[in-house]
Amino acid sequence: MVDEEHKKIVGNLLPELESKEIDHLLKYSEFRNKPPGNILINQGTKDQNLYLVLSGDLAIFQKIRLDYGQIVFRTGAFPGPAMVGEVNLLLQNERTATVLGVSEVNLYILFEERYKEMEESDPQLTIKLMRAAAKRMNGYSEDFRKRMYRGILDGADNHAQALQRFQKWFGAWKECPDALADKLFPDYEGENISFGKG
Repeated sequence: MVDEEHKKIVGNLLPELESKEIDHLLKYSEFRNKPPGNILINQGTKDQNLYLVLSGDLAIFQKIRLDYGQIVFRTGAFPGPAMVGEVNLLLQNERTATVLGVSEVNLYILFEERYKEMEESDPQLTIKLMRAAAKRMNGYSEDFRKRMYRGILDGADNHAQALQRFQKWFGAWKECPDALADKLFPDYEGENISFGKG
């Protein structure tokens, strides 16, 4: 039987799913309680496990090699509830980061084998879960893009300085004539990105 409090938390994480679909998803998943210091995901592995974190604090680390030396970055930290591992659910690539439980973590794990069973027996639920994961990934991408633009524009006092900063990162470009912009984007005004100090 599915715990109603757990179901409510997962419902908030995945509002795209109906109540009965959450029941089915949790039946495919296994509940776990992980002690502090437990690694949920290892960078470089290729599994497709999905983690529905009900509670606990997580930290994200990435390791790179720079001229044969290693550098480890702590790239983020966040509390549960959270969905973790959705990128690999869709892309089936190597994991791009290690996720560490900083505190005790309560979660459901949809293991790769059970996910494949769900694909076969409940394709509609699988499609809805994949759409929710894609929506979440798009949100991360948009947040990153906006932070990047703000970082590039930080300190620009005028339009010319802003354009110069963008050229440094994205290559030479010119302001687009209004007629061409109107033809390329007839129904889209464009995102306003402020520049300047503060």
